[in-house]
Amino acid sequence: MNLAQQALENLFPERNEERSLLVEYSGKFSAYNANVKYGPTFLKFSLSKEWKEISVEIQSGIIEHLLCKVYGIKKPSTNQDLYHSFMKHMAKVARISEKDPYLQERFQIINEQYFNGLMSEPNLRWGKQAYRKLGHYEYTSDSIVISSIFAKASTDEKTQNLLDFVMYHEMLHKKHQYDHKKERAIHHSKAFREEEKLWPDKQIEKKLSWFLSKKKIKKALLEW
Repeated sequence: MNLAQQALENLFPERNEERSLLVEYSGKFSAYNANVKYGPTFLKFSLSKEWKEISVEIQSGIIEHLLCKVYGIKKPSTNQDLYHSFMKHMAKVARISEKDPYLQERFQIINEQYFNGLMSEPNLRWGKQAYRKLGHYEYTSDSIVISSIFAKASTDEKTQNLLDFVMYHEMLHKKHQYDHKKERAIHHSKAFREEEKLWPDKQIEKKLSWFLSKKKIKKALLEW
């Protein structure tokens, strides 16, 4: 019985799953990432290679978590609790080795202004030229990743102001982490939203939308 079959039996012992259950470890993911792909004949769970060194119970937890998503069912389990606890505490032991100088500068300014300079510096790096995910905080690697559409922020004050808000948003994720309640991960808690409202520019989201619209039009013209 492989890990996926064991997770299915632990979580849904009454379920008769006729599709093949596959588990693979891949070096293509960022550390401790995972996903599931499925079709009429298979369920394939892909885990980053780092998971190989983690206990079977925690690995079962992430597969059970993904199974719940596939079936659209919320069902608690001890293994899932172990998985979420593991994920929430990974940042405390993450290796800090990537710090883009400009992003570090913006982080330090926002840290002093909004967090009394008390937030520890995470990894800070540029990501792909993403238009939907402008930034994200990786809990397991303690990393803030910013879309490279803001790469010209160092020479443009308006773009810098937009980047600063995205950075602030991701710093709030680092501060608040996430809650796991009723088999749902809550990334934007009430406390998170209240603190996000402290950003002084109340039109910042509209400005971001306008900025993205212009970027998309320019991209379309270049590709035409």
